[in-house]
Amino acid sequence: MIANIFKILVISITLSSCGATGPYFTKLDQISNDKALVYLYRSDITQGSRNAVPSILFNKKPIVELKNNGYTPISVTPGTYTIETDWGWTARIGNSKIVDKFEAGKKYFYHFGLENKGLSSLTLLGSAGAYAEHDIISKFTKRNEKEAMSELKKYRLVEPLKEHNK
Repeated sequence: MIANIFKILVISITLSSCGATGPYFTKLDQISNDKALVYLYRSDITQGSRNAVPSILFNKKPIVELKNNGYTPISVTPGTYTIETDWGWTARIGNSKIVDKFEAGKKYFYHFGLENKGLSSLTLLGSAGAYAEHDIISKFTKRNEKEAMSELKKYRLVEPLKEHNK
């Protein structure tokens, strides 16, 4: 009996750590005239390493650990930024990056998902399948505000890292 309760507890903790748990998106944040606002949101990604949570970096600085079904608004000083993922070495998912220029007073939207580069190099290990490294890559897709507004309703807030708010 105690062993079963322990198993349920471990499974519950594991599953809850994978997905965003903040409030659902309801409306866009206000933005000051001297900043740009960048929304990043991530689908429920279950390929590769299911429990992996990538760090999202702006110009090599970690900004947020974006969980499944999560979104985060990031306020930035206008300029050109490289946005990239860092999955760590255990996830077996290829990192990606984009470069974009952000203007003051504007909002930008990026959906974040995975792309399977093909099953030709799929490696099976026993009963559990394992993808060969970088068969699956992360991918940012720029969205317009209308597309993002219809999609964001199913996503939950993920707070940026504390270091970003300093």
